[in-house]
Amino acid sequence: MAQLIYVCDGDMGEVQASAIKQLESRYPAMVMIEAGSPISSDLIDLSAAETILVQAAANLSASQIDHFIKSTTVVSPSEVAVADYIAAPLCITFPDLEVSDLVTWMSSQTAWPIGAVRCGSEVIKAVLPLVEGCSSRAILAATIVHTIANHHELIRSEAQIEIDSAGQKALSLNSKDLSQLLRFTLENINIEELFPTHPWEKFTEESAAACYHTLAALFFKLEDTQTAAECIQFSEGLEDSPRALALKGLIAYQQGETLAAVANMVSSLQEYERRKKQSSEHYISFAPKNLEVVNENLQSGLSALNKRDNNLAVGHFAKAVFEFDNFFEQYGISLAERANS
Repeated sequence: MAQLIYVCDGDMGEVQASAIKQLESRYPAMVMIEAGSPISSDLIDLSAAETILVQAAANLSASQIDHFIKSTTVVSPSEVAVADYIAAPLCITFPDLEVSDLVTWMSSQTAWPIGAVRCGSEVIKAVLPLVEGCSSRAILAATIVHTIANHHELIRSEAQIEIDSAGQKALSLNSKDLSQLLRFTLENINIEELFPTHPWEKFTEESAAACYHTLAALFFKLEDTQTAAECIQFSEGLEDSPRALALKGLIAYQQGETLAAVANMVSSLQEYERRKKQSSEHYISFAPKNLEVVNENLQSGLSALNKRDNNLAVGHFAKAVFEFDNFFEQYGISLAERANS
């Protein structure tokens, strides 16, 4: 028989209290994990063939949970079953994704069908050690990532579960959740699988560095500057890139290290200029969208430095960088927005 785990991340309301009371009578072995308590092997029976994780904050009634359980089953220990959620006019679902789609999906979607998941024994054993300290939202989402990482299709319940606004909020991953989930993804999937379109055979090191630049940008947007810096460090062990220098400048500026930001941005612009021409040594080249805008911002930045206005200087140098490389626009990175956030 499947074990049922009811996970609370905060105070419980009437819906949760009623659901717990009814579920305890239907599933005597149900485990309730209270807010602040970790989801660990001490509380979960890892020998169970199936585990059903329910997120209390999703505000699912006992009948909805019961319906989900009766409408799903997992045959393989590596399978995961989910349902779709209706929060009119939205339908929160998970598309059929390949491993190579995961990073793009995580960078653009925050709503996941994670009110409840049903997973086989191998999934729960693999996920729990890697998600210590994560929210219930991130843990349920990690079971989905694990399934895709192992090239298994998600099992989908025929049930569509209607949720209220509070439930919809519980299915939305915040920046911290997404950062934890992205780290979990990197620990489970080779970077070549996540980014298969790079020319790995001919430009192995440059391809890997480009991937780490992408990951650094994503972690930066998720306000995880520590992991972003680690990604840049990995990339610098592979190749010298103006993109890495610019990312270091953005991180330094966000952390209040304005002089370091200036130094990295200036070095980045010098390196962008050097890499402006096509070369057989690189498959990535850089060309400014508007050279006049680059030069104007470069001169304005130097003028600001002479006036000891380092913040203004960083802003101008960043604009010049963004003109050279549409990578930053692609990932929605703006120095002004980050500085004011």
